[in-house]
Amino acid sequence: MTFWRLPRLARVRRRVVVDGVRYAEATAEPLERALSGRGRGFKEYRVTFPDASRMRIRATARREFADLSGARLLDALRPAGHAVRPGMRALVLRGGTGYMGRWLSAQVGPSGAVVSIEPDEEAARFAQRRYRMLNVSYEHGWLEALRGEADGSFDVVIALEAAWVGDDPAAIVREGWRLVAEEGCLLFGGPAAGDANMEGPLPMSPPTLHAILTRALPEPLPAEPQAEPTDAPAWVVALIRRRPPDAQDH
Repeated sequence: MTFWRLPRLARVRRRVVVDGVRYAEATAEPLERALSGRGRGFKEYRVTFPDASRMRIRATARREFADLSGARLLDALRPAGHAVRPGMRALVLRGGTGYMGRWLSAQVGPSGAVVSIEPDEEAARFAQRRYRMLNVSYEHGWLEALRGEADGSFDVVIALEAAWVGDDPAAIVREGWRLVAEEGCLLFGGPAAGDANMEGPLPMSPPTLHAILTRALPEPLPAEPQAEPTDAPAWVVALIRRRPPDAQDH
């Protein structure tokens, strides 16, 4: 009997085009496997933007690209949908690769403005090039970048997955709340504890979220936040409004 060693067939590297942005796989391993426990933990792509400029990106469990893996966080924005109106000024804390800023841009319209702060330099650079809109500013930095902003500078502050394991979530809430205008709101929360990555976003449950907000906010909370049911994963979020001073006295 004769045996032959056959060459392993090379996997065809795919190309994805979304809104004129082209993604070419730089590594052959499928994205889902690459980010699983069996993979390398990352997958790289060569990106060509509509203006012909190029960028090499690395998708990881912490750095998600909506064009490749879906706009996962948009589901958790639902509680803020009715609170965001045209003409508002909105802030996103830890805005990632930019798709939350894009969503808010459509809600506030051309008369409004959105600022997205992201500590990951690659994610911020990608957002600046992928989502070019006149009413959105994508900035690399973290809470220190907001020290120049006056109190009450924003009508809406979004802080979804803004607190990661090892962060002080109360400090993030305090800074976000400082920037909320009178009758504005703060949306804060993260993934339900059972679905969280212990090296990424801080896992949440209604009691722990309530404890964070109680420790951070000077105003009493009306009720304990409830888990927001979504497809997957589940979210635990709270939408808190800043009441006018006269309303707080009653």
